Amino acid sequence: MKQIALIAAGGAVGAILRFLLSSLPYRYLDGDFPYGTLFVNLLGAFLLGVLWQSAENAILPDDLRPLLMTGLLGALTTFSTFALENMRLMSDGKVGVALAYLFLSNSLGILLAWLGATLVR
Repeated sequence: MKQIALIAAGGAVGAILRFLLSSLPYRYLDGDFPYGTLFVNLLGAFLLGVLWQSAENAILPDDLRPLLMTGLLGALTTFSTFALENMRLMSDGKVGVALAYLFLSNSLGILLAWLGATLVR
């Protein structure tokens, strides 16, 4: 039960952070590109790399893993919105933008997760 409560608490904070952080890029960038979702997903990938390596190095206590990794980052990042935005871009005939979004999300996400883990090592 404790683990469920930790995940729920982390999820509440992560959802609020996603709402707040995903709007930041639109203050500076215009266009059809889904910058907000890309931003929170890449930030989440980097932080997950940091937390994963911290857990591997026994820096992150076991009790905090569900709170931070599952709850907070699970709610901060969003695959379903990423999928929906790609689908909408393609159905609007913006295939090039959709492919760029797909490529950037995946390649930069993996790179940032690796970078986060590498920085902790």
